[in-house]
Amino acid sequence: PSYRTLLDKDGAYHPSEPVLGGARAMLDELFRWSEALKGLRSGLPSE
Repeated sequence: PSYRTLLDKDGAYHPSEPVLGGARAMLDELFRWSEALKGLRSGLPSE
């Protein structure tokens, strides 16, 4: 959806359930990947 439809008259953002669900799924997947890659990052030399 267009984000403008999710703004109130004061410009505050009020996401719909589908938007929240999509964001939740994306963040859950990013967390899953970050946990999976944690071991690889720990083996890297410090900069």
